[in-house]
Amino acid sequence: MSKGEDEMGNYLKMQMTDKESLCQNIYTNEIIRSAEYLKEFESYAKLGKKGIPVTCYTNFRDALFHFRKMANCSEEHEIMQQAFAVQEHLHRARTDAKTSVLFYYARVANILMDEGEVKSATKNLLRKSLHKMKNVVMMSRIDGMMLSDIVINKYNDEDVTSILEEFFDLVQEKYFALFENINDRLGDVERKL
Repeated sequence: MSKGEDEMGNYLKMQMTDKESLCQNIYTNEIIRSAEYLKEFESYAKLGKKGIPVTCYTNFRDALFHFRKMANCSEEHEIMQQAFAVQEHLHRARTDAKTSVLFYYARVANILMDEGEVKSATKNLLRKSLHKMKNVVMMSRIDGMMLSDIVINKYNDEDVTSILEEFFDLVQEKYFALFENINDRLGDVERKL
């Protein structure tokens, strides 16, 4: 028996059908879903003439690296570690995309509320939208700090999409030209930095 096996115990090989099922599940439910999520948030960011953070792409790339390692392993322990790493990197990618886009549009909503031409009733709706966006960002950050499996974030992907679409519908219906002007001004400020 080698020294590694003696200290760590014997590693169990995963059945090929179980491994194929796990790989297919992670590919379909994690990798494809995350790729679609990132594309969705890229389009939201483009509305604000921005992009999502580079970390979204590097985490997605790292997830694919771990997926490849997982697919090439046969030991159950190593496969499960790689599966966890895939899920962790994809979670980070989605969280970075979500929080950056929501943080930006929270900023836009704040500026819109300070504009004199925005009516009081619309300001109230913007304020509600702003609070929802800030809550998602805050909960996502708290969730990211947790070291356990306890989920703090009560917002799922559909909730976040709904919050953004609600904001865009409100702005498009009433103040689209002002929204574009704010995006241009924020873009000019960031280019000067």
